[in-house]
Amino acid sequence: MAQTLKTWWPTNGLVIQILDESICYGADSWTIKLIIQSTIPVKSGYLADFEKAPHYSEIVNMLIPVTEYRREIAKSGVRADDLVNEKAALVAAFEESALGYLEMKEFPERYVRKLYKELEKELSVRKALEDKDSTGLR
Repeated sequence: MAQTLKTWWPTNGLVIQILDESICYGADSWTIKLIIQSTIPVKSGYLADFEKAPHYSEIVNMLIPVTEYRREIAKSGVRADDLVNEKAALVAAFEESALGYLEMKEFPERYVRKLYKELEKELSVRKALEDKDSTGLR
């Protein structure tokens, strides 16, 4: 079961958590698995300039009302004696290198727009393959 190691409440309205899902693989061997997660409300204004895109409604329905930000930090082969220090070092590295980006006022909109574009690309490829299959082309 995951344990919350740390939580941040930046001014952009998100709640960012680091969860610990580390796994013991023996008496003295661990894989540290830290999950960074946040729930991001999807505001219609984030995607307004995509309204005329071919798959807009379908993609918006996939994203609304919220989307999840989730990233994993993993480190294998950690000795039990080093576990606490290694976790603390990984959290500190996250705080130093990535937390500032997640705390930015623009982050929720940027992340939702990035997801929209990824879904649009996947959907376009899927539709093209379906069209290809339906016309009998191989």
